[in-house]
Amino acid sequence: MTYAQTMNQLAELKLNTMLKTYQQMEKDPTWTNMTFDDQFAHIVNQEYETRINNRIYRAIKEAKFKEQAELHDIIYNQDRNLNRDLIQRFATHRWIKNHENIIITGATGTGKSYLAQALGVHACRHGYKAQYYRLPDLLNELQFSKQNDSYLRIRNKLQRRDILVLDDWGLATLDLLSGHEIAEIIEDRLGKTSTIVVSQFPVQTWDTIFQDKTTADAVMDRLIHVAYLIELKGPSLRKNAASKELLDYKESMLK
Repeated sequence: MTYAQTMNQLAELKLNTMLKTYQQMEKDPTWTNMTFDDQFAHIVNQEYETRINNRIYRAIKEAKFKEQAELHDIIYNQDRNLNRDLIQRFATHRWIKNHENIIITGATGTGKSYLAQALGVHACRHGYKAQYYRLPDLLNELQFSKQNDSYLRIRNKLQRRDILVLDDWGLATLDLLSGHEIAEIIEDRLGKTSTIVVSQFPVQTWDTIFQDKTTADAVMDRLIHVAYLIELKGPSLRKNAASKELLDYKESMLK
């Protein structure tokens, strides 16, 4: 078989990274000093790593996170009330394997959404499927889906995700219909998958979020009893995002 035939077959099989690596090796004389086994192992490894990275990229993209959050960027200031050992335990993904939940509460700007998304991104990097939603957006999408016959498809997608992140929980009161939708989604996932809930409101006040108290009790019972509770504290982290120029300007206005 000729070199050109080999290139064509690799392209036809869509082994593009192997093809590219093989071409690069042909142009690099240092590879002639290596055994065939080492050369072949390198070619296969490049294809393997590329496919794994592409799979991770697709999983993160499909999750629709708002930001590329990473666990190694988490801030552990003492006033945040965030336990480093607990986060490292989450990084083992045992909570996902055990179908447990995580509830993150705290004031605006304390990094709740970032932590939830960092946990989701980390899981995606290790082969899990995640989905991120602001709760109001999810409810709007479910309502719209009933008009275009995509409701069951969305419900099935949510049920299959290893992790469902529900952000801005409690931002608005859930009426009878919305509360029922959320109760059904939580029921679908109970004992099979994991959910991360992010809220400004303490767990003990969640019964006021639902218009129907019976639905509130059912949802809270299914979420809380198999959930790790994290209550973030401290000042807003968003002030750290301001430029020095803006901070200087604000300081000058106070003089």
